[in-house]
Amino acid sequence: MGQASSLYPEQFSDHLEPELRDALDDCIDVSQVVAWASDRCIETGPEQATCARLCNEVSTLGAVAAEFVARDAETLPVVLDAYLETAEIALAELEAFDDPHTEEAAMVVERSIDSVTAALERIE
Repeated sequence: MGQASSLYPEQFSDHLEPELRDALDDCIDVSQVVAWASDRCIETGPEQATCARLCNEVSTLGAVAAEFVARDAETLPVVLDAYLETAEIALAELEAFDDPHTEEAAMVVERSIDSVTAALERIE
């Protein structure tokens, strides 16, 4: 379990399959780390404006995806698909830069893509 698992009691996620718990943890991580990276992109300057915007989008969708995973929502596959599409675009943009904040965000986004893909395979 990731660092984010300490944010909620174990009973909260007991109903989730391991793949969904991993996706939940990783989406929470994305919502926090990538929001931080977005702020750093803005501070870096206009050359990272697109990166900042995409970071905001994937951070927001990560938080939404985490909520839907936690609820075991009926429309979870649709939400996870939207998250994955945005995360892949954001990852490509993050990888275009060689800064500590973009590298950290890219690592977290890539990990979330893997876990969310595994979760989707489990529920579909």
